[in-house]
Parts: sequence; structure tokens; C-alpha cells
Amino acid sequence: MTPSRPSSLLFIAAVVAAGLAGLAAAAQPAASPFAKLRVGNEEVDYGSAMSPIGEYSDALAKPESFPQDQQLVVRGVVVTPQGEPVQGVVVRLFPLEEEGPGLILGMVDGGFGIANPAATTDDAGRFAVTTGPLWRFTDQVVLGLIHPRSPDRPFDVGVLPFTNADGTLELTLDGERREFDLGDVALAVSEPGKP
Repeated sequence: MTPSRPSSLLFIAAVVAAGLAGLAAAAQPAASPFAKLRVGNEEVDYGSAMSPIGEYSDALAKPESFPQDQQLVVRGVVVTPQGEPVQGVVVRLFPLEEEGPGLILGMVDGGFGIANPAATTDDAGRFAVTTGPLWRFTDQVVLGLIHPRSPDRPFDVGVLPFTNADGTLELTLDGERREFDLGDVALAVSEPGKP
């Protein structure tokens, strides 16, 4: 049976409307999993202190010893809640373990200290933490700031992680994605670790 002309036109109009709705949805930018990142006063304990050796150690401490296509880069901009850039903040990367962020111990500036990959924000608040191929050794990392708890005990520290609406931001490493751009990260306290 041949459909009547009005019902054919309605069907065509419905198809066109659905197509336009699909185009409009596709034109909307995808929600970023990094949206509204912040660093607050919510300190967490580190999971364990470790001193990796061999290639794992090199991946953490000597990214320049690997070809550029074997390096991992995490970028972002630290800002105040009002959007002003914050200079001089040391952002660190922590391998994520079952117990929490892993604290890396090793030689730093001629002495034994905290050796997690780090970058200091410039006058525009920008940072870029670079490592070697960490995806060979761990599949998740977190970023954050170190909060010293005691001036007498250099390894008595907490971690102030980057968080979003879902909690601590965990970056999954799969060996395919070699660069993460987190955008703005709001430093929600005037001094890390203090209200």
C-alpha cells in the first residue's frame, strides 16, 4: 500500500528534525573530565614511599633520556578562584597505588629527598610536568602539591591532590595518549595546607 502524501511528508520532516538535532548535539563541545579542577585543603596521606630503580627510576627522573615520543607531558595553569595566575607553585605527579599516591624518594639537588616528577608554575601560572614512559610501570597517576606537616621531618608530608566534582582527579595511562592538558586548576587556598 502506498503511504498517503501527508504521512510521507510527516515522516520526512521527522527525519530532518532528528538529523538537525543530532548536528546540534555534535556541535556542542564534549564535557571535559578536567572541568573545574581545584586544589583545596583536603589533604590525603601518601600510599607508600618508594625508590624505584632501573628504567622506572629513569622514567620518573630522567625523561630526557627517552625519545620525545616516549615522554608523557601533563600541562595546566594554576589560578586563584578569581582566575588570576599563581606563580611559584610546585606541581608534582604521583603514581597511584592501592594505598594512595606514591611518594618517590631519591637524590634531589645533591641530597636525599622527594623526587616525584615536578614543575614550578611560571608567571602566567603555567606548568608542564614531563616524565618518561610511565605507562610501562603504572596505569594511573594523580597530580597535586606536597604539604609539609613538620619542619623537623622532611618526609612527614601530605598530598593536596587536584580534584574535580567526582573527587581526586586520576589520569589513566594507556601508552596511546602522551599529553594531557588540564586547563585551569584553581588554587582554592591562599597557602597550600592552610585554610
